[in-house]
Order: sequence, then structure tokens, then C-alpha cells
Amino acid sequence: MIDTILFDLDGTLIDSNHLILTTFKHVFETALKDVKMRDEDYLPFIGPTLYQSFSNFTSDPAEIELLIQTYRKKNLELHDQYVKPFDGAQALLKALKDKGYRLGVVSSKMHFLVERGLNVCGLDGYMDYIVGSDDVVNHKPHPEPILKALSFFNTTDAIYVGDHPNDIKAGQAAGIKTVAVNYSLLKDALHQVGATYYVDNLLQIEEVISCTT
Repeated sequence: MIDTILFDLDGTLIDSNHLILTTFKHVFETALKDVKMRDEDYLPFIGPTLYQSFSNFTSDPAEIELLIQTYRKKNLELHDQYVKPFDGAQALLKALKDKGYRLGVVSSKMHFLVERGLNVCGLDGYMDYIVGSDDVVNHKPHPEPILKALSFFNTTDAIYVGDHPNDIKAGQAAGIKTVAVNYSLLKDALHQVGATYYVDNLLQIEEVISCTT
């Protein structure tokens, strides 16, 4: 019986896609000018950690760190005016809490930014636990972030909701059921990894969970 629901944050609970893509464009236009990018080339940056993303363009740790800092500075500048909750996010979380489910976020974003995003979107009061990128050594698709959350809740009766193939792979590797959201910018890739369930909107998750109990 499912007692815990874990969520990815960006692209799942909050719509930060425009923020992420805009920030990456800024980095390439200011710090990686020699790399020619088309709009579609930025889509793979949604999901992985910053280190994973920038490692595809340089192996120099100092340069990677500089690119990360460039990204973070611009991202923080734009963050609060760009992010917003997806339709149904607050209603879903309230309904799940009212039914007694434990809720958590497992994200590739730094812990303080997860808290900030939840706060800006009015979702911060619903989460019992947060795992950010700086809380673990290994990142999705490795199961460590999800296993950390499962350990906190002392359960294996959980389900993980995400918008990226790495979310689903991490949940599978952790041995729990997964839900993929069809409003993801990476919908086609999501359907290749075989999530346990697929939903068109967040409110359908409550129906999915009710069917597993």
C-alpha cells in the first residue's frame, strides 16, 4: 500500500522550463560563444545536474565551475518572476496531505533552490522532506537520491513522479513504482523508459494512487 509520494520538482510540480532554457542560453551567449546552439539543442539540459550538463562541453573542472556559477547567478536573478506551479499542483498536494500521505521532493536542483521554488509557487507547506543535488553524492538516474528519501520515511511503499527519463530510471533502480507526466518537454523519451503509469495532468495522480492501494 502506497504511503509516500515523492516528486521531482522542475518540469513536474513547477513550470521552470522557460527559466532553465533562458538561463542556459545566457551561459552559452556569454561564456561559450564558440559553441553554436539551436533552440532544440537546449532541451537535453532539462533534468540533469549542472555539472552533468556542462561536462559535455569541457572536462576542465575549473571551467565547469565557472559555467555553473554563471548559470546560478542568472538563474537566481530571473527565478522568482519565471517559475510558476503547474495546473493542479496545489490541489493535488492538499488532497494527498488530507488523506495522510507523506510527501517529498527529490530533485537535481540544489536544496535551497528547491525550497525557494516551492515557496514562490505556494507549495512549501506540503513537503515533509527534500533531497537536493547537494544532499547526495550520486545523482539521477542513480537511485541514491530516492533511496535517501525512502530511508528518511522508512518505507519502500512509495511512488516517484517525474518528467524526465532519469526520474523514471532512478525510481526503477530504487525498486519503486513511477509516474511520468505527459506534459513533459521530453514526452517521447519518457515513453521509451517504461514508467509504471503515465498521466496527462497532476490531478490524475490521485486516481493512480487510489488504484494502487
